[in-house]
Amino acid sequence: MYWQWANAYITQTTNFAVTMAELQPCNYLGYYEMSYWHTAYFNTIANGDNQGAFATVNLFVDDTIQGVNFEHLFLTYDIYSNNPTSAPPSNSLFDLNNFKTLLSLG
Repeated sequence: MYWQWANAYITQTTNFAVTMAELQPCNYLGYYEMSYWHTAYFNTIANGDNQGAFATVNLFVDDTIQGVNFEHLFLTYDIYSNNPTSAPPSNSLFDLNNFKTLLSLG
């Protein structure tokens, strides 16, 4: 799911579309993939300064290289324990300590 959300990977490689919303516009619910939002929405509406500042921001590097992407941010449990009721890893946004830190920054 991370790869689909970050780069529309499944949609692009199997259906040659940039977003699932393009394939079934009447049935699509939820958030657009980050890559689609970045290019089709943000870059078309944002002012030029913002476009330049965010031009190099991606949530993926390469799906074949381990450790350089951001899947860990979205883990809701410790995948190495094979226990879906375990606590999220400390480098996940779902970790309670990280969540508290984010709230304090807001």
